[in-house]
Amino acid sequence: MISEQEAIGLLKKYEVPEHIIKHCRAVTKAALEIAEKNKDRNPDFEKIKIAALLHDIGRVKTLRGTPTEEFGDNRHERHSVEILKKEGLDEIAEIVSKHGFMLADYKPEDLTIEEKILVVADSIAKDQGRITPNDRWRRIENKYTKTGDEVALKQFERSISTYFTIVDELGIERGD
Repeated sequence: MISEQEAIGLLKKYEVPEHIIKHCRAVTKAALEIAEKNKDRNPDFEKIKIAALLHDIGRVKTLRGTPTEEFGDNRHERHSVEILKKEGLDEIAEIVSKHGFMLADYKPEDLTIEEKILVVADSIAKDQGRITPNDRWRRIENKYTKTGDEVALKQFERSISTYFTIVDELGIERGD
């Protein structure tokens, strides 16, 4: 397992912008708090910390608008997994592979506790404070409805049931 400093070094190596690094730190804080709340389920705190720090390492590609030929899209989740595997961080890549819209391909019972924690932490973490799961998903739905991104809307619709099952399982308040 790499250290927190080595993880930050990877973010810098891949020229991840400071505002995304700030987001990754906020997700890490939220993830560790959720892990603590669920410590009776034996989450691996170190894996959670590193996965949360590196979960958006692939956003640099989507920000620059350079989809890979292999994936043919701008979904940062896939780019993050690609980079992490390239760096030999397969266990972390596996955790990261389930976040964001990648969640649409899984049922709650298919996910480890670490994967569930990352999914929720990423959705509720803000640079300062938190957003409720309900607010987050309303914002996502509004965004893709406005842009007319049918692919994203379909993935969103497929993800929502799994997401809220995980939120409830982890004891996170949904909000109003």
